[in-house]
Amino acid sequence: MKGRRIMKTIVMRGLIILLGFCSTGASAGLITGSIINSPEFVPPLVLGDGTNHVTLRWSLNTSQKGWFLGSNYGVVHDTDIAYAAGVASVDQIVNAASYSYTSSFLGPIGTWGYNGGSGFLLLKNINTNHYAAVQLMSINVQAGYGYLGANWWFLDDGSSNFSVAGSGGTSVPEPPAYMLALLGLAGLMAGRGTPLSIVKFPQNSL
Repeated sequence: MKGRRIMKTIVMRGLIILLGFCSTGASAGLITGSIINSPEFVPPLVLGDGTNHVTLRWSLNTSQKGWFLGSNYGVVHDTDIAYAAGVASVDQIVNAASYSYTSSFLGPIGTWGYNGGSGFLLLKNINTNHYAAVQLMSINVQAGYGYLGANWWFLDDGSSNFSVAGSGGTSVPEPPAYMLALLGLAGLMAGRGTPLSIVKFPQNSL
């Protein structure tokens, strides 16, 4: 038990380092980045510029579909969510603030390919009113766990107009392979205990 506790501490410290790494290299305007094989149930993914951020929590529904959790569902965090259905390009979202956000949950929401190449998850920090848009590229199932792949855009100036994405943005570098391994290990070590059942939904809800 002691060895397992030490290993879990090492893994979680690696996870914290990874999240900090993914939020570096920012400049004023639009920040872009990728989520690569991120397991469900890890602490909220932090997307931002190192100063301001939004967080993302999610849970597997089925392959290529997931549940996405607002600020007051399950484990409390600082971000509410909305869904821009039918939007084919992030620069078409000219006013993210105009969407209806929830502190509960949304879903099941399919990936980009599942939905025919459209739709963006929108994230709003309820404390700072910073916005992000997330393009859900893949939700895969491995050994009963869900793993998310996505692209994201974050407006670090506090605006809500993603049309600036048409002129590019500041890319956040992908984490090295060994850090991704730590992230995956953290998700597996979390197991399927009681804290996780709070955010696990029935397959056919909604």
